[in-house]
Amino acid sequence: MGRDTLLLAPAGAGKSRLLVELCNRLGWGTRDIKVFPLFRDVSARDLLQTRDTDENGDTVWVDSPLVAAAKAGTPIGLDNWHAARADVALGSLSRLLVDREVELPDGTLLKAASRMPLRQGGAKPPEAVDAPPVDVHIIPDSFRVLALGTTDDPRNPLSPDVAALFSLNS
Repeated sequence: MGRDTLLLAPAGAGKSRLLVELCNRLGWGTRDIKVFPLFRDVSARDLLQTRDTDENGDTVWVDSPLVAAAKAGTPIGLDNWHAARADVALGSLSRLLVDREVELPDGTLLKAASRMPLRQGGAKPPEAVDAPPVDVHIIPDSFRVLALGTTDDPRNPLSPDVAALFSLNS
């Protein structure tokens, strides 16, 4: 399964159980998959990183479960996909899901290894003439998004733009 997947079904239909079974059959195991529950008020930034303080009181950026999974190359389950506003999903996730690239609030860049320019010695971050170097985190090819949503929520029907983020099979 070389693509991100969207699974929509009525509440209580066993989507979470199917997610666990899918991960087991693909060799990921249930310990490898993290589930990131979405909610109606989730912001675009919350999907990627949040601000926190460390033990010294300094402000730091903390990766969301989605970004942590992308960096580790593990699958992530986005539960309650139907609850997130379409503009938030499209704004934050379209580049990550379609292009496998996204700029993070901390100023770093997530980018798939397959999209990195190759130079002698392997993949290197892109260089700009006048811009300072950007920290680039490579997204391993094994990273997958498995979104789960219900068809029971009439407030947020699946728009064609949001559906286009995933490969849909009939």
